[in-house]
Amino acid sequence: MGQGSTARTARRSGIIGGAGETVGLAARARRPGAMLGLALGLGLALGVPALPAAARGTAPETVVVASMAPRELAAAVSEATDRSRGRSRIWCVPYARDVSGIEIRGNARTWWARAGDDYPRGARPVVGSVLNFRATGAMPLGHVAVVSEVLGPRTIEVTQANWIRNRITSDRVVDVSEANDWSAVRVLNATGYGRVNPTYGFIYRPATQG
Repeated sequence: MGQGSTARTARRSGIIGGAGETVGLAARARRPGAMLGLALGLGLALGVPALPAAARGTAPETVVVASMAPRELAAAVSEATDRSRGRSRIWCVPYARDVSGIEIRGNARTWWARAGDDYPRGARPVVGSVLNFRATGAMPLGHVAVVSEVLGPRTIEVTQANWIRNRITSDRVVDVSEANDWSAVRVLNATGYGRVNPTYGFIYRPATQG
């Protein structure tokens, strides 16, 4: 699917369609109350109020993003797994890039900033989007994982590499943030849900137009 130019040309109105759901996307700087509209790549239109134009000095914006179909995701996971075979070390960044199609380089902790204008960012999980973990003492380089299934407003399944050292795994993740905005999550492991991990949010692949 196309990238970059789609996000720029799609920014027009603060509300898209009325599908009965609301979605918030982060603006370039993730300010409180800064919301953008979202339309999924499968044709589902969703919308929320954008930050008032008077507060920004410009018209409200909307962004169109892609959601991966199950077959597309399964094929991407299979191909990315095949690429990982034979490597002495498996890392989260190349795996997430291969699966999601989001072509960002650099350590995981830099992805949110590097998304720039090319990749929308926000606080709602979409299949194929990348959940970007912040750097912590336990994860000094940060982490990235690809959303493989949305199980509920605060529960998702992700496919990821190197969460367990040198392995590719499918894991359940829950939102434990006080604001219900996916800024803090816990990942299910063999003994239960682990530590609380701070995150930036989700990075999306722009959808093609027409």
